[in-house]
Amino acid sequence: MVTPSEASSPPGTRWPTTGRWLGALLVVRLALAAACASAAAAAGDGWFVWLLLAAVVGIDPALRWIAPQRRGRELLLELPVQAAGLLALGWLTVEVLLRQKGTEIAPAALVRFAGYVLLWLLALRQVHRLLLRVAGLAPWLRRHRDARTVLCAAVLVVGGMPQLFVALQTHRIAVGQTPDARFAGAAAREVGFANPEGLMLRGTLLRRPDAAPDTPVVIVCHGLGANRAMFFGYAQLAFELGCHVLAFDFRAHGHSAGMVTTIGAGEAEDVVAAAEFVRSEGGMRGPLVLVGVSMGAATALRAAGTVADAVFAESSYADLTTMLEARMGMLGPAAPLASTLAQFAALCQLGVDLTGVSPRRALAALPAEIPVVLVHAGADGVIPIDEGRRLAAARPGLELHVIPGAGHGYCLFTARRRIEGLLRELLASIPPPDRRRAR
Repeated sequence: MVTPSEASSPPGTRWPTTGRWLGALLVVRLALAAACASAAAAAGDGWFVWLLLAAVVGIDPALRWIAPQRRGRELLLELPVQAAGLLALGWLTVEVLLRQKGTEIAPAALVRFAGYVLLWLLALRQVHRLLLRVAGLAPWLRRHRDARTVLCAAVLVVGGMPQLFVALQTHRIAVGQTPDARFAGAAAREVGFANPEGLMLRGTLLRRPDAAPDTPVVIVCHGLGANRAMFFGYAQLAFELGCHVLAFDFRAHGHSAGMVTTIGAGEAEDVVAAAEFVRSEGGMRGPLVLVGVSMGAATALRAAGTVADAVFAESSYADLTTMLEARMGMLGPAAPLASTLAQFAALCQLGVDLTGVSPRRALAALPAEIPVVLVHAGADGVIPIDEGRRLAAARPGLELHVIPGAGHGYCLFTARRRIEGLLRELLASIPPPDRRRAR
């Protein structure tokens, strides 16, 4: 069908006009894709969510400004280029940012992530258009187009952000990294073991030669979106304090198998699998100590009642639901509603009831003979320090050690001597074998 603008164009100018429109459309879409891919690698999931929502809300006005008569062709024309743009720009950004750290990114993981982002972008755009059409049925909103646009954008943000937040927290680009275990006296070995779901988890085992039978065994649990190498400083510290150490990658992280993480819900099973693995190794029968950071700390607390003799937790949330509400605080008065929608999103997307993910309740149920050390970053911008205070209040007399000036996950790097002292005290407080709980 020839549009009025094409009919009025002089002969020979139709294709150049169409070419200019296509070029402008692809530039807009590629710019949005580049921004989203770069934010995913550099700024984290929070900024990525906002950029995706901005892309969804802003794309139709952009198209109306570029070429109002040709919006019907956009899906067919843009998808291949946008997919290629997301893939290429995302790969380039991630490689540039992470190459210096010796990391590895599987091409399949990047392809899956790019495809997942595209599906969400398309789905949210269709929802946004449906909202605009439904709102247009109201006479007042039909007459006031700007009010309709603002209202639909607000509904999409409040309803869409929780869905995106859960989706992008649980589907990430797995960044593999093998830690450098070349320090004095370490006999390092790369190992693998399966969790209850059959996913192969990878780790690095450090054994002390000629160790006593009751030498403590430390399992290091990393945070969400990280890997075992990023927190290997804890492994080195524990080894220097005379312990055997296993640092491993959770499911869908690092070199481990899996495509979906559950933000600490199912990961407790990974910790139990790691504990069973070290117990199967000959000569590693000493007390088992869980050391975790962020999601790893929350998971360690939840698994402690099953496998641990002591726990060291840095920057854990108290309850996943309250942490979600704090993260949704940017939505102001709509934060409680957004948090509830995020819980619903997790139930729909993962089949996980987030109300059951409560390190606070797990800590309160721990026997008194299991010592616990809680540490929280003083300048934590991810998990509010109030979460740490609520967690400490679950066990009477338990102190929360705040590391001033430390960012999220940086307590060891900020105050190594103090962290070393706390870990040393924890190891010294483990009861003798005859007073430990039988397992």
